[in-house]
Amino acid sequence: MANQINKLESHAKRGFVSDWTSLDVAKLVVQAAVPAVLAIIGFAIKSELQRRENNEWRTRIQVEWRLRVFEEMAKDLNNLYCAFNYIGNWGSMEPPVLLDLKRNLDRNFYIYKFLWSEQFRESYARLINACFVTNRGAGLAAASRANVSMYKKAWGDNWKPSWDEMFVSNTQRLRRDEFNELYADTSARLITELGIDSS
Repeated sequence: MANQINKLESHAKRGFVSDWTSLDVAKLVVQAAVPAVLAIIGFAIKSELQRRENNEWRTRIQVEWRLRVFEEMAKDLNNLYCAFNYIGNWGSMEPPVLLDLKRNLDRNFYIYKFLWSEQFRESYARLINACFVTNRGAGLAAASRANVSMYKKAWGDNWKPSWDEMFVSNTQRLRRDEFNELYADTSARLITELGIDSS
């Protein structure tokens, strides 16, 4: 390329510019344009790689935060599962503990609500709203939709009459199969939120 530029300058000094053909000019333009085009392509590739790296970093940070919140919620979610399936430690849970489960889960969930996808938020709300009845009136706390008869039987003579108001009637209770369907949906969405490959 330098030779062609020197040739052009030499011819220009002697007045022989007309010796250049349009092919020579085109070659010169192409040779000069290649580095510029490569620079533009290189910049575009670098920008795309930087964008992807930033997205991966944001996703990684989001998953790390979700894992921290999940660590706070995991025990309560497991206790909720036991409480509505009447397995594990359910029989040793006093009814006020059931309401505390809801409070703890809601606190951890709603403080970090911004971390979760819309799908998970909706699934969590369906689960909790199915497990507990809220807004029952002035001075009344939420009530569990677990089977009160099962809890009365487990506690026997140690059942406290004040616990009755912590449950809905048996006709309003949440059936196990309904609970398990909602819980499975919430768990599946949670697994996705945490970036865990469940296959």
